[in-house]
Parts: sequence; structure tokens; C-alpha cells
Amino acid sequence: MITSYGVSGPNVAKARASLLFKELAFDEVDVDLVRKSQEFLFLTPIGRVPLIYDDGMIVHDSLFIAEYLDRRFPKTMPLLPEVLDKRVKTYTTVALLERLFTISAPLVAKRLNFFDSVDPPTAACSGYYLINDAMAGELEFRQNLYSLATLLDDGDHVTRPAAPYAEFAVFAFLTLLTQLGVCTDPLTDWMLRPTTAFPFDKMFAADQDSVRTKI
Repeated sequence: MITSYGVSGPNVAKARASLLFKELAFDEVDVDLVRKSQEFLFLTPIGRVPLIYDDGMIVHDSLFIAEYLDRRFPKTMPLLPEVLDKRVKTYTTVALLERLFTISAPLVAKRLNFFDSVDPPTAACSGYYLINDAMAGELEFRQNLYSLATLLDDGDHVTRPAAPYAEFAVFAFLTLLTQLGVCTDPLTDWMLRPTTAFPFDKMFAADQDSVRTKI
């Protein structure tokens, strides 16, 4: 059985959605990312979630996990499109989301009061910003959000149903921003449109009965 490491967070949600979409059996392990155990560090030199363990194979990053699952279980529904141009658009969507996530990091930190509680030089995140940077980055954040809206409204859609992974990625990111009270216009309506039959609510919070342990 596949073991998925990590329970919370948008990146973990994307990996979890991929496993659920393919209807694969898996158990889950919660990971303490503040005090990383030797067991976890033995699994991964990267020290981040999500990652999955499958028959001796360790796979990091939600996009690489989706690629792996498509190859490992070819008879299940694909997460990424086979047609090259659509796959490239999926990668473009993911890259734009990563850029948005980087830009929004100071906004998120501000919402969570990290600037008051975390020492920037020792912060766990890969990049830390002063509170002034949060305000300066807001314009760029809005510009990139409109770019994402334009990409998603393309007639040759990169999501639903051709590339469910891209849809999972967008939905996870917008849900995080919504929970933090960050305005997601012009993409607010996108989350309310009719979509696939996938139960999006299940991609975020793990059923406690399925969490085997915490390391």
C-alpha cells in the first residue's frame, strides 16, 4: 500500500487529491515539520512534504507524484493530459501558481502574524519578507492573479476534465487564500463553477482514522 506523508497544507492536498482521484489505497502519516524526526529525515534529504512511499520508491513534490502515479498506474484515470500542448499549458499553470505562492508568502505571513512571532533569519520557510515587502508585492500578486484567470479562461482549457491535477492545484491555492481572508478576485467565481464530480472537500482534511501515526 502507498504511504503518504503529510496531512495539512495546499501541496499535501494536491497529492492527496491525486491519490483519491485514482481511487488508490493509501495510508497517511502526519509529519512534525518543526521537529523533524530521524525517521522522516532518513526518508528524504529534502525534508518537506508531500512525499509518498510506494514499493521502495520515494517520490517528492505533488507534480512529480502525479507524474509517477500516471506512469505507475496507467489503467487508472490520468491526472495529466497526454496531448503535448495541453500538458505544456498544465505546466504553465503550475509554474504560475508557484510564482503566485512565492509572491503571496509575505501576505500570508502578515495574515498569520508571523512577522511578530518568527525571527526572519531563522524562519522555516525558504524565503522570508519584511512587512514592507508584503505591501510592495501586493500589486504584482494581483497582476499575476489576473494572468492566471486569463489562462484558465482560455478556450482550450487546461483544466476540467483534461488535466485534473491542474484543477487540484488551482483549487488548493485559492482555498488557502480564501481561508486567510485574501481576496481571490477575479478567480472567486471560478471556484463556484460546475466542475468534475470529484469531492474537493476531501482533498484538504484527512480522516483521522486513516492517519496511521505521526513522526
